[in-house]
Amino acid sequence: MQIINNVELDTTKPVTIDQYLNQIAQTDEERARIIENEYKNLSDTQAIDKYFKCEEILRLSKTGNSATLTERCSAGMAAELERNKLHILIHFIRAKTNPAIQYQFKQHQQLFTPQYTSWEQMVYGTQTMIPVMPAINKQYMPQYPSMQMPQNTIREILTESLKRNSDTIKERFPRILATLLKPVNLSLDDDYSKLNNENVIKKIVEALTSRTNLNNDSKNKTMDVLRKVIKQAHKKEPEFYKGEKLLYYTERLPETPAGEKEEFGTFTEEQLAKIFDPKYDFFKTHPDEFLACLVALFSGSRTNLAVTLQFGDFIEKDGVHCIWFRKNHTKKNRKNKASERKLAIAKQLLDFGFLDMIKARQKKMGAQETDFIFDRAASSKGDPAKKFMAPWERFIQNELGIVSRDGNKYSFHSFRDTISKHTKRLKIDDSIVDDIIGWEGSTIRQKNYLKYSTEEIKEAVDRIEYPEEILHLDYWKKIIPDLYINPEKISTKRGKYKPHINID
Repeated sequence: MQIINNVELDTTKPVTIDQYLNQIAQTDEERARIIENEYKNLSDTQAIDKYFKCEEILRLSKTGNSATLTERCSAGMAAELERNKLHILIHFIRAKTNPAIQYQFKQHQQLFTPQYTSWEQMVYGTQTMIPVMPAINKQYMPQYPSMQMPQNTIREILTESLKRNSDTIKERFPRILATLLKPVNLSLDDDYSKLNNENVIKKIVEALTSRTNLNNDSKNKTMDVLRKVIKQAHKKEPEFYKGEKLLYYTERLPETPAGEKEEFGTFTEEQLAKIFDPKYDFFKTHPDEFLACLVALFSGSRTNLAVTLQFGDFIEKDGVHCIWFRKNHTKKNRKNKASERKLAIAKQLLDFGFLDMIKARQKKMGAQETDFIFDRAASSKGDPAKKFMAPWERFIQNELGIVSRDGNKYSFHSFRDTISKHTKRLKIDDSIVDDIIGWEGSTIRQKNYLKYSTEEIKEAVDRIEYPEEILHLDYWKKIIPDLYINPEKISTKRGKYKPHINID
């Protein structure tokens, strides 16, 4: 019998590391603490030395004459037990705080040379009772290179992983990753070592999978950004940054069944008539949202580009008044290159006085070309699109009853689908529609070779009209310009929520 850490074990019989640990602890965490405490006075190098010392004793215990059999078995069992504990210490405990220990271990393993040929030579020969291992003997001690944890920010790792990707992805992926990092209080400028941890990755994945506003397909696409970073980090520093251990927690979720996928719904004429109905006074307190809706309805602009327009984005090209949708500010986002375009302003919008009120507001405020036409775009933190249209979306859902149903999701993005259907009814050529709405086109011919002049685009855009009984522009023309140019007239009183309906 032998006493090991106050536990009595019969080392003349096979003893596994699990048998030993099961007697002193019930959980993996407790076992890890016990092993860590047992070897707390050992440096990393000493722990590695001790490991190979146990390896040598275990090897030699299997050689020798029958007279030393019992002695060899007992020593071999004890050495195997300690070797296994040291394995856990080196590869699963110390490696978490010092990944370089595994590199050091491999170097030692390559340089290690057995010193004895039998048990008797080691124990009863001219050598000392405790074998002098090459790793302990300074004459043979390998000189390890100075190993320090590399200094890389999460942003730097991500940037390296995106070298061959398009500009659109280079813009979009950092925003996605920044959102993923928020639940664990990390930012893109934090050192990657803070992300190189199983528990951190688990928390990120748990936060993502618990989001109810995303289906599994969207969650998988988001998860791919995290996987991309992990793979790049491991490729860059395989000795320090974990690969498969972290990727294990980022397994793809089951695909969303086709019948459960939500698509952006198209506003019907009845729904549009409700949204712009004068009996609701929502737009009387939110004129900016009214103008943003018109921009989207006549251009198919995505939310971000519609609400982050600057005064300098209203230009004249070839004698035609245009809106320049472009990525020239950190608050502006674009999905692809086709999103950037100089689009002629529709005649119905010009007749409404849209451009005139923009110019009048700029003149009154003394605004620069780089200033936003909507004040809230400048004051919003992060992506203005997320908060700018939120009151309007609550309005159409709570008061107008335009809610998601039957797989159709209604939001500001629905204006994009609405103009797409409207241009189809007007029989405007698809390739021109691509230029109007900002689509890349489905064929190489459409993407690279079909180019239309400003005048041709203007002719097509002017065909996009909506009846007065739907937009009620004659009514709103008497109200919106004045409120937009003179925002001090807008009531900003806050209080209990009231429906935006004018009974009169």
